[in-house]
Amino acid sequence: MIRHTFLQGWLPLCALTCGLAAGSSIVGAQEKMARNIAQSDISLALVLQSAGRNLGVQQAQRNLDASRADVLSANHAPLPNLTLKAASIDLQNGLGASSGNTVNDWRVDKSIGIDVVWERGNKRALRTQTSEQMVSAAQADVQETQAQQQIQAAVAFFDWAASQQREALMQSMAQSAQQLHQATQQRLKAGDVSEQDADRIAIEWSKAQGDVAQAQSDKIRSALVLQQVTSLPGPVNGWQALVSWPSATLAGSLDMSAAQLQAWVQARSDVIAAQQRWLAARSALELAQSLKKKDITWGGAYDHYPPNSNSLVELRVQIPLHWGYGFEGEIGRATAQLQQAEVALERARIAAQTDISDAAQVLRHAQERLQLFEAQILPRAQKIAAQADYAYQKGALSLTDLIEARRTLRSTQMDALSARTEHAKAHTQWDIRTQSAAALRPTTATTTP
Repeated sequence: MIRHTFLQGWLPLCALTCGLAAGSSIVGAQEKMARNIAQSDISLALVLQSAGRNLGVQQAQRNLDASRADVLSANHAPLPNLTLKAASIDLQNGLGASSGNTVNDWRVDKSIGIDVVWERGNKRALRTQTSEQMVSAAQADVQETQAQQQIQAAVAFFDWAASQQREALMQSMAQSAQQLHQATQQRLKAGDVSEQDADRIAIEWSKAQGDVAQAQSDKIRSALVLQQVTSLPGPVNGWQALVSWPSATLAGSLDMSAAQLQAWVQARSDVIAAQQRWLAARSALELAQSLKKKDITWGGAYDHYPPNSNSLVELRVQIPLHWGYGFEGEIGRATAQLQQAEVALERARIAAQTDISDAAQVLRHAQERLQLFEAQILPRAQKIAAQADYAYQKGALSLTDLIEARRTLRSTQMDALSARTEHAKAHTQWDIRTQSAAALRPTTATTTP
């Protein structure tokens, strides 16, 4: 990472062609992060690391924790029921001798029993399988949330870095306008220029000062947007961007075959999440169908009723009667939810395919545009401005032509900065997506629709 001061005087805008050096990694040492913040030096790696654990990611992580807890709830058999009973209490003749033993002599039918539900139809395994598949979906949601938050943070970072360089550019232009204004005032005293030309130069200087103030305001606003995404400590007006602009030449090709595109789609975390939810819906349908398999409750009890008998044993079994109802409601709802999950999965695939193709197209266009500015447009504008400045000093060019040349250069420099910023955003988005696409895989290998 290299600190840049942007365009001192009329220096070229596009002088850096370094790669995006490890900016996409979200794993870093806590000590290094704290040191960077203490120095108010904000790098892309620090921004991505902070965005990878911001409040949005934490919320997705809590959803994952809740899904893991659901597995514990699902993966156990029905709990047994303990029954304690006192019956056959004679209210007319009393309980017996008041001096007798409460347990052995009182005429009370005392009973203790236990009942256990025997689940049939593989219900426990299906419940657990459904919950585990929802855990896989929640894991993919965390991955997708991290990618989205990092992309959003990268966009904010490059906007803020560009605003710093835009401020430096405006300050350089204001300084140049001030120097021209001072020189014009001296020439006005000597009678070399008209008062009208001097006033026009003064107006250009005032406008340049206003541009500096606007650039400073935009820089603070961009920093606040970045702070909102990353929660990095302030004050933001003391931050300095450590930025390595991606090279205009991308390593590798953006052209993808149909098979490669399909592989990218299947590796996307949002598609994986939708696929796991479809698998969970399919397991839920099997669970609903298993309700037709009757669960049997086995039970037994020990009875004691003096003086007739000291020990009695009761054995019982309970079988639910499903007369006239085959759980059509539960099965119908599970079927509809499975169909809904299939539609959601297909929509996720289409959206992912469109997003990948669009990201490649945006990056390709941004790369071509940046190359055009670096190789042709900006050098020509700088050459014209330098020639106009020299010709004006020699008296071979009018003030109107000089101002027009400088305005053209300023507009070109701003467009070039915009091209570099948009290319950096597209490059980083592509880099984050390609690095995180294979980070999460389905935990179960099953057929997909």
